[in-house]
Amino acid sequence: MTSILRSLDTLSGVLLSPFNTFEQITSERPVGLAILTALSVAVVTGLVLVPNPPQLAEVILDRPKGTLSLWATLPVWVALFMAILCSQAVFVHLVALILKNKGSFPGILCGICFAYLPGLLAAPLVMLRAVFSSASANAFYHIVFPLLCLWVFILGIAAVQRAYGMSRAKAVFVCSLALIVLVVLPLVIAVVAMTQIMT
Repeated sequence: MTSILRSLDTLSGVLLSPFNTFEQITSERPVGLAILTALSVAVVTGLVLVPNPPQLAEVILDRPKGTLSLWATLPVWVALFMAILCSQAVFVHLVALILKNKGSFPGILCGICFAYLPGLLAAPLVMLRAVFSSASANAFYHIVFPLLCLWVFILGIAAVQRAYGMSRAKAVFVCSLALIVLVVLPLVIAVVAMTQIMT
């Protein structure tokens, strides 16, 4: 019971008092809870954010419509999400070492896992959009979802700052560099490659 309350305290601390909580996470390194949090976010985003994962996978793999089920594609999405998260932790750790900041890989891995916690709020957000299927509900979704993404980014900055004792400006630089290298560039390359294939 004590460990459950402590876990809930950590999770609420990430959302309500991130800087103090990430300092505690860096020293205690609750890897199990961190991985469980990241897996939960991966499953939720796979179910509510990815536009129909089976159809998306069928298009990517050039398979006939209706040949893949959600339960066949969801584990692939979760594995991809976790691979990206681990790559982010490795990248941030290497950049921090290059910048001569001391910190541990398990510490930043835990921090980054917890930084994605607001992703769980995507489920009620999508549900509200579906229930109140209207222009205002759609507009609300398009306003709040980018704010959730910004919240994840800010928590990532707090995690990096506390894990390596960096200044805020340096942590923003490291997180922005990780975003460009691990998300923006691969997306641009994928769009260019798909455009070339289609033409």
